[in-house]
Amino acid sequence: MNYQFDFAPVLAQWPLLLEGAWTTVQLSFLATVLGFALGTVCALGRNSRHGWLRGLTGGYVEAIRNTPLLIQSYFLIFGLSSAGVTMPIMVARCSRWW
Repeated sequence: MNYQFDFAPVLAQWPLLLEGAWTTVQLSFLATVLGFALGTVCALGRNSRHGWLRGLTGGYVEAIRNTPLLIQSYFLIFGLSSAGVTMPIMVARCSRWW
């Protein structure tokens, strides 16, 4: 097989690739910070001496842990929109949100 890869069309779009990489870094940082904060709150709630708070955070953790991510995404996108809450799906230029 004598096939040569031609990366010229890909490399011609390097600014767009760089912007996508930066957006990925931003979203990863935001997800890490929010996940750490939510995990800390849930850990404190699970270790609380108040039974209702332990039950509430325990129910949340088990509900999130036991449902597939695709179902959670469908609920956020389609379920909430049917209740009148609209959320933008990840757009190509989400760096505008910062």
